[in-house]
Amino acid sequence: MRLTLAAVIALGLASASARADGPDVGVKSVDFRLPVRTDRALELKVVVGYRGLEPGQKVTVQLWTRDRTQKLAEQSEAVPQGAAAAGELTAVLNWTPRSVGRAELLIHVVAPPGCEEADAANNDSLAAVEVEPGQLSVLLIDQRPRWEFRHLGSVLTADKSVRLSSFLLDAEPGTGGGGDLPIMRLPAKPEEWNAFDVLILGDVNPKELTPGQLKLIDAYVRGGGTLIVIAGDQSMPRAYVGTPIERLLPVAIEANPPAAEKSKPFALRLTDAGQASPLLELPRVEKGKPGGQVEKLPEMFWFAPVKGVVPGAAVLATTADESAAPLLVVGRCGRGCVFFSAVDSTWRWRAHVGSEVHGRYWRHLVRALWLGEGIPTTQPDDEATTQPDEPAAAPPAK
Repeated sequence: MRLTLAAVIALGLASASARADGPDVGVKSVDFRLPVRTDRALELKVVVGYRGLEPGQKVTVQLWTRDRTQKLAEQSEAVPQGAAAAGELTAVLNWTPRSVGRAELLIHVVAPPGCEEADAANNDSLAAVEVEPGQLSVLLIDQRPRWEFRHLGSVLTADKSVRLSSFLLDAEPGTGGGGDLPIMRLPAKPEEWNAFDVLILGDVNPKELTPGQLKLIDAYVRGGGTLIVIAGDQSMPRAYVGTPIERLLPVAIEANPPAAEKSKPFALRLTDAGQASPLLELPRVEKGKPGGQVEKLPEMFWFAPVKGVVPGAAVLATTADESAAPLLVVGRCGRGCVFFSAVDSTWRWRAHVGSEVHGRYWRHLVRALWLGEGIPTTQPDDEATTQPDEPAAAPPAK
């Protein structure tokens, strides 16, 4: 389906103060294809009318946000040799939206340098589009096929709004890839990491990653990428002390933390920030009541202890006992964000209450993080931390 928008002021409709002669440029029509989605570029075909221009003179077409605070695209076209003094030029603008919802765009035409237009009132056209969510490209990496990896992979593979690539480091060479778009090796270049909207890093031994790959992950996040870290009892996060990944985390870690008891069950409790956060799609005992324990979910038996929480990060969930150990923490890093899960057994939520709670939690979390919903605005301090029993910053109100 294509939609054609007539110019707000057509070229021939000059304002009362416009001169009838003299050069002029103006938007005649804007043509683009629907639907508009976040996973592909929106191509706008802009037809510009002109008169009184000479061959070789260039007309520039720009795409802006309606409030003119951000230029999204620009294209210049020259009047062809031998063309008449009046005619049309076509410019093609490409823009990939990042946010879902209504987007108001301004198409603006700039006359050639030194050209005093007869009427500048026809140089703008407004377009309003509804941006739909597109397919997210997600990379899921783990060391071995633990239960969290298997069930999370199943959830994301079944989600038609997600394009999943998964990779296991313990697999035989050339056989570790899975998902919708299997990969047979980890990305090795910035553009290969940046091809993914969301990176999920599991219990990976950092020795399996080269120093260059660790730096590329760091650059990916700080440049605007979304990272989800899922703890494990082998490596994550304690083995990452002193690596670039440590500086990304919203929690402070240590190489030899006190061991969490694996046989003592615990429940997950939402903090005030977790109750208010748009990131978590979980059933509550009483929605809106601070500190409510998540309703009817099976208990867990292990979590990764952390030394503290990075200032500016938001603790969304803790253990339900007096220790209130952080379990789900989110923070901002550069232009990107990092979500840390100290638990590796959300798959247990499938028992008794069914797979829908587990699936809904992960589907919602992945997309909400990518959209930037509920992400703290404060940048972390790499040195300072708060202890687990100290209050952490709540996410900003939306």
